Amino acid sequence: MVGELDVTFEESGAAIVRLLSEQRLPVGIDLSAVTLFCAAGVGWLASLYVTVEADVQVVAASVPVRRVLSICGVPLRSAGRPRSAPRWSVSQN
Repeated sequence: MVGELDVTFEESGAAIVRLLSEQRLPVGIDLSAVTLFCAAGVGWLASLYVTVEADVQVVAASVPVRRVLSICGVPLRSAGRPRSAPRWSVSQN
């Protein structure tokens, strides 16, 4: 991903979540070229973690992304989840 993940990203971000949740494959996300990462980006990543059944991992992240995720306590990886798991379960492994 490149550029800014802000409120203008919400609609296309939701489309990405829908597409990836249908694939049921592990997801690697490169956020190394993201220059602005705010609450919309955090919400999008959290949505991926709880919606996609397979493992979701941030494989590269810019300094702004790492800073925001660290402040918010959001891990760089989910462990995937079976359909029966709570929608909020996220692992830091």
